[in-house]
Amino acid sequence: MGGGRSDRSGGHGASRRHGLGAALACAALLAAAGPAAALRIAYTATDLPDGGPEDLWQYDYFVSEGSFATGFGFSILFPVGDGDALVPVATGADAEWDVIALQPDPLLPADGVFDAQALVDGATLAFPFSVRFHWSGSGAPGAQGFLVYDPGFATIETGETVPVPEPVTVLLLALGLSGLAGRRRDRRSLRCPKPRPAGS
Repeated sequence: MGGGRSDRSGGHGASRRHGLGAALACAALLAAAGPAAALRIAYTATDLPDGGPEDLWQYDYFVSEGSFATGFGFSILFPVGDGDALVPVATGADAEWDVIALQPDPLLPADGVFDAQALVDGATLAFPFSVRFHWSGSGAPGAQGFLVYDPGFATIETGETVPVPEPVTVLLLALGLSGLAGRRRDRRSLRCPKPRPAGS
């Protein structure tokens, strides 16, 4: 009776190991196939000198926390009424990415799109992606929606761009962290030394 039980549990253990191995293999394939989850796209928006009545701006996008295999890409949306005359700006990323801009169409209506599709596996993210446009929204340009797609153009992730922290914000954060580190050091130096045993 005890022998039958150990045979069954050994069988279950073997099937669990095979199941775990299969799950890990699938996860590795999915990770290699496309961008990692939770892609981050940060932006800076720069008001450029206007050459006419339009308000000329440039977005510089910094993509991180992901990687792209051939055919995967991302699109950043420009809602109808906020901007038009989108023109991609050449950067160092152009050799490994197909970058295009589609204009907003108020008649359909359809949002404008700044799009980048990877031409090679592990396409570089070391350079910004940039686009110039005429801003017609209220205030200054801000965060935008984006989507990530696979080689069949199916959406696999959505999100919103975030502003790059301003240098002053980064400086204040660094000062705060150094202050905490100094305070911790001060606390250590204020501790009373342990008494030595008698006769030492």
